[in-house]
Amino acid sequence: MQYKDINDKQKKFLLKCHSKIGETIMGGATHVYQWELERELKFINKILSDRQYDIYYDSDRLNSLGNLYKYITKG
Repeated sequence: MQYKDINDKQKKFLLKCHSKIGETIMGGATHVYQWELERELKFINKILSDRQYDIYYDSDRLNSLGNLYKYITKG
């Protein structure tokens, strides 16, 4: 496994995602399209807690969070 530290820009984005997903859950949603929202929050918490991610296993999922964020914010 090869890990990469998250930078401040990535941390800010993950915090924005966490907030937006939390708002969506509070609105009563458990899933958005193919994403299970609680699972995504746990993943974000893990990355923020560890301050790093596995570039082989987590990169695609991090990119997917960007798509989820766009999907949620556009309604």
